[in-house]
Amino acid sequence: MNGIYSVLTSYIYVQPYILFLLSVFCAGLLLANFHYAKQLCELLLCTGKSRLNFDFDYGARRGPHKWKEFFPAARGCYQSPINIRTETTEILKISEPLIWRNYDDLPAKVAIENTGHTVDLKAHYVCNQPILSGADLLESYSFVSLCFRWSALDNEGSEHSINDRKYPLEMQATHISKENTEFNPSYIGDLGILVLSYFFTITKFDNPYLDPIILNLHHIREPFKRVEIPPFPISWLCYPFKSGFYSYGGSLTEPPCSEGVTWFVQPEPMSISETQLAEFRLLLSKDHASRILRNSRPVQNLNSRIVCYNRFDQFSRLSETAAEGDEQQAQAICS
Repeated sequence: MNGIYSVLTSYIYVQPYILFLLSVFCAGLLLANFHYAKQLCELLLCTGKSRLNFDFDYGARRGPHKWKEFFPAARGCYQSPINIRTETTEILKISEPLIWRNYDDLPAKVAIENTGHTVDLKAHYVCNQPILSGADLLESYSFVSLCFRWSALDNEGSEHSINDRKYPLEMQATHISKENTEFNPSYIGDLGILVLSYFFTITKFDNPYLDPIILNLHHIREPFKRVEIPPFPISWLCYPFKSGFYSYGGSLTEPPCSEGVTWFVQPEPMSISETQLAEFRLLLSKDHASRILRNSRPVQNLNSRIVCYNRFDQFSRLSETAAEGDEQQAQAICS
């Protein structure tokens, strides 16, 4: 009995020292691996705050200036959107133009939805999914969805800008690499996502190619409403440009703001009338009371990134083909 008592007494006295040594050891590990510890803390912080059901918006309380506190990716160095300064862009001579396949095909279904932040359009294809390739793309990309960015003012609304000029509306067409099996914006790394950006400028006349959407916006005036609309070719909205566009590496422009996104920005704007644009401004936000009058993230720092102006050079392609022919001929002679 005395032996058991002495063992328990020894354990009681020794336990604080063991805990102290373990604490020192753990602290040493954290200091030695500060970078990983910081990432772990950010992950726990993000997860903890997500449990508070943080729902982003574009206002004072949960707007873009707050996203960095809840979404670590938003603090990255390759964020979107950006302001494109034409005098600092680099010319990229592409050996072949962009190749658009199946964009003129009629989808089986088309649906639009008021997400509470924007208008989202999705098209379902039984076969012949629209696919984009060519230029300097290393793989093919399939069409996923469209969304729109606007504001209450005509001199702003777009997320991207060119030489500090904003446009009243920007349409973003999201594509996903054919190597990916699903669209997962929370993935950390190369998302395999390509987004095409189109600007709109106000004109006196309606743009008839926008009518399939504009004429049905009243059906989704309330947030989270979704409606199927008569199918139409996506090429009505996604104008198939083949050259003369800007490209850069960036991120998603809304949470989680994941990086690893390739952006193609078409500088030539399309048209929209004031009446058509007003229909977007009548949509209600997620609070069911206020209208969506701003859904654009401010431009982000370019940092060390390079923006390229992609230009198809047919003569460069011909010279490459000639060089390949000469090389094959030389090999044939040597053999």
